[in-house]
Amino acid sequence: MAMRLNLDPATLADLDAFPAAAEELSAAAGWPLIAVDVQDAADGRRLAEVDITALPAVVVACVVDPGSFPNAARQAADVILTSDEQAPAPFVAWPGRATRADH
Repeated sequence: MAMRLNLDPATLADLDAFPAAAEELSAAAGWPLIAVDVQDAADGRRLAEVDITALPAVVVACVVDPGSFPNAARQAADVILTSDEQAPAPFVAWPGRATRADH
């Protein structure tokens, strides 16, 4: 059974600052998928300094407004979902237009 952990951008940023804590976010620890809700520009800015390349889990950012997700935040997610079907790469439109991590 796949397990998903929902985090807000501030929590992901805090975990990124402490690599030992981030090690607990992995498939081996029961968290192969981390979903992050990005509701506004402030959330997007919180992710701008996050780099998940060493995180042994898949991080999916669920972005309400692609314009609120700065280019610098791209390294904070493996997949960037949005309901905006016209958004350019790296955004991917979510089937059914869901944009919250709890869907």
